[in-house]
Amino acid sequence: MKQFVKRVIGRAAGMMPKREEGQSGEQYRKALLVRGVWAMAFAAASLAIVKGAVEALPGSVTVSSSVNGLEIPISYVDTDKKQVALTFDAAGGNGDMTRMLEILEDHDIHVTFFVTGGWIEKYPEDVKAILEAGD
Repeated sequence: MKQFVKRVIGRAAGMMPKREEGQSGEQYRKALLVRGVWAMAFAAASLAIVKGAVEALPGSVTVSSSVNGLEIPISYVDTDKKQVALTFDAAGGNGDMTRMLEILEDHDIHVTFFVTGGWIEKYPEDVKAILEAGD
């Protein structure tokens, strides 16, 4: 858990804007405020997407893990296994979804799809195909 907290803090620190030479304290505070507003907007949009997916696909969406009784987002998995986690972001078109699912099945490859609320609404048949192809 300590390693996870250190990683989160390290990532957050790396995302903070640096105070530029000659920048006044007021300008720097404004830059921090703008970054904070963008972060809050991103968080709100992300939550709305997840909420929409959970409502559209009840029981099929996992977005967190429990560690010592605390629900946390999944950002990495500590393992000694030599393995790769393959993910697909479905946010644009649906291109060759059927063919992609066939190839994954033919090679017994397991992946994770991340889909946006708009994509779910636009391509409900592909969402069903992804669910049916899963374990």
